Amino acid sequence: MRKSVFLPLLAMPALAGCFGDDPENTPLYGQWELATEVDSVTFDGMILPLEQMPPEFAAIQGSENRCGEPKFTDVDWQEDDINRQVMGQCTMDSYTVTPTRVDGTGVCQIGQGNMTSSPRLTVGIDQAEDSYRMVVSMEGSVVDPATSQSHTYRVIAVQEGTRTGDC
Repeated sequence: MRKSVFLPLLAMPALAGCFGDDPENTPLYGQWELATEVDSVTFDGMILPLEQMPPEFAAIQGSENRCGEPKFTDVDWQEDDINRQVMGQCTMDSYTVTPTRVDGTGVCQIGQGNMTSSPRLTVGIDQAEDSYRMVVSMEGSVVDPATSQSHTYRVIAVQEGTRTGDC
């Protein structure tokens, strides 16, 4: 069984653009450099080395520059952003925002073909006006329909954002 068939992609935020700065949101509107990496993938309790990770995970790693504003104050926006990237439906059970920290938990419904999973989602963001560090994790299990065997997984990804100037 290919592990990549059912391991979900992790969500990393797009930037809210073209709206100017939201004074309720800690990170400022501007040019942002974003660096994303998969921290770890655990399958049935074993950490997969980077070279054995499914290709979907390599696709989310890298860096880019964008003009906009990391938008962490709006739980609906955060859910929409996550749902765009995990090919499923995630809902936050709790979402707490302070000027320096955002914490959220939820559950996702993810399915590819005849395999589905309902992983727990955890989001933790340390934020400032000119930087943030987001850690996103999904943890769940899936049953292989060919063997009826259950497998557990955990995926952790990190994104760091640095504001480099005005747009």
